[in-house]
Amino acid sequence: MNGWAALVLSSFAPADDAGGLVKSGDEIDWGAAWTRFTSTMSAKGRLGAYAGLVICVFAPLLAMGRFATIARLSITERARALDVLLSHRSFAIRELTLLLKIVACMAIFRSSAARERSGYDRPVGSAKLRLPTLATEAA
Repeated sequence: MNGWAALVLSSFAPADDAGGLVKSGDEIDWGAAWTRFTSTMSAKGRLGAYAGLVICVFAPLLAMGRFATIARLSITERARALDVLLSHRSFAIRELTLLLKIVACMAIFRSSAARERSGYDRPVGSAKLRLPTLATEAA
């Protein structure tokens, strides 16, 4: 399951050199983040997290009508499919996808390099850093 979790979580923040938070694919240990997150949950919470993971693994089917898993998509298509799930008509699908996005955010901000790039740990009164916009499509 850690492999699937790593694939899904990394799709929320694709690695790039254009000023994003994640510079390389191995900068964040996505599998360890998933293990850390699920190991501290109640059984009911863990059930929800795994349900969200299964939903995201089958994002191509739910978001694009393609009979495939998320592993068959390019990183751009994976990010787009997850974005579609975040605005899905089903409340459960939207919220379980959002849960995984939150896990991805927590994993990113465990990295001091990502926090530095975001300006999160900057001293009070220092200049604000503006990150580039990833998507410019109107909803």
